[in-house]
Amino acid sequence: MSSSPPYDYGPRVPPDGESTSSQDPYPFYPPAPQYAAPQYGPPPYLAPAASNGMAVAGLVLGILAAVFFWASFFDLPFVVLGVVFSSIGLHAAKWNGASGRGMAISGLVCAIVGGVLATLVTIVYINS
Repeated sequence: MSSSPPYDYGPRVPPDGESTSSQDPYPFYPPAPQYAAPQYGPPPYLAPAASNGMAVAGLVLGILAAVFFWASFFDLPFVVLGVVFSSIGLHAAKWNGASGRGMAISGLVCAIVGGVLATLVTIVYINS
């Protein structure tokens, strides 16, 4: 059995000051070449879109108005506040460049639908 490694990886290149010994079973290999990392500039600054909290609040209140339509008097604050916040959010999305136009419209529709359904439930309850 020989003391040489099982694979031949090329010529042996010792570091400075070391002698090559034929009894060394593991040859020294040169270090991998060092490449310079590519130099990229800093990423461009992208300003985050202005958030529209009124649109989010209007959407949440509009959904609550649509869910609680069966409790007419309990639903009234959700309908009124949903319409108000959604309208303010829609105005902010149109004139201030804020995001959330779709949320404001959805909140407005949900609040109106919840108000109409609550009115119908109230009319049916009174007439029965």
